[in-house]
Amino acid sequence: MASGTTANNLYTIVPPVYVDSILAKHRSITHSKNTLLQCGYYLPDAPLSQYYNPWKLEASAFRATPAPCRRLPRPKRRAVVIDCEVLPIGDGKAELVKLCAVDFFTGEVLIDALVDPLAEVQDWHTDSTGVSFEIMEAAIEDGSALSGWAHARAELFKFVDTHTVLVGWTAYCDLFALRTSHSRIVDSFILTQEAMHRAHGAFITELNMWMVYLAICGPDRDSDERECLVDTLATRELVIQSLRKPQGLDFFAQQSSYRRIF
Repeated sequence: MASGTTANNLYTIVPPVYVDSILAKHRSITHSKNTLLQCGYYLPDAPLSQYYNPWKLEASAFRATPAPCRRLPRPKRRAVVIDCEVLPIGDGKAELVKLCAVDFFTGEVLIDALVDPLAEVQDWHTDSTGVSFEIMEAAIEDGSALSGWAHARAELFKFVDTHTVLVGWTAYCDLFALRTSHSRIVDSFILTQEAMHRAHGAFITELNMWMVYLAICGPDRDSDERECLVDTLATRELVIQSLRKPQGLDFFAQQSSYRRIF
């Protein structure tokens, strides 16, 4: 596989000849229903009452990813990496303010859009979200901002269906912000936790995606930026490298100190 650059982030290009073999590996590491439930994923046909629901969302707001449709002029993507920026707005609730989605195999940026929050925002937490009132207002004015989480979800559904593998780091948070249920998931946080459990017999309390990324992908693949699209591309690269060299996560886990969760 070759490498290329985009958004100041070095990433791997997957030649078409490797797509089927990579997809087979992808499917082999998608997580079981029980694992996803334990990690907070809202799955199709599962009652919302059994989930931790700090935002007090209504089950009626959630939608499952659409079923495949052969009549579409272009099939949905086989695997898509997602990341969201979510803004706390008080009373334990939060609002989606940015959505990024990247084709796992090609690295094509499918969505890189601000999302106009539906609720009033008192503090934009710009240091962590990269979004300010001025940035959002400019995006609304030029028409590039999506109108709330439902619009963002509709844009994502243009590229994914129930057969798509969704990839992320703690992607349950992103899917919860999008009020979306999906069962074909590769979560690099879970993969890393499983490696930690193999090495130490325990899960750990603190895992930072960039710490794992730099250990697996190397410092030459670092980016000075820490924003939604760069995080999405880094998550993609982390999973690609983990598929290519599964022992990398185990070596990282063996070299890591940890604090137990249970």
